[in-house]
Amino acid sequence: RDAIGVFPVGGWWKEKPYLERVDALARYALIVTIRAPGVDVDIFTPVEAALTVETSVET
Repeated sequence: RDAIGVFPVGGWWKEKPYLERVDALARYALIVTIRAPGVDVDIFTPVEAALTVETSVET
């Protein structure tokens, strides 16, 4: 409760070192679902405010 842990795990990149992908950068997205059944409180607004990320777009 009260925390989310994100940690790397082994995968194909670890099992096949000859592909030389171990140190490669990777983009990813973390999608989280928050459920609070039976609770009448706005949990979205404070979470959104804490996680707002500034993004830039090149055109």
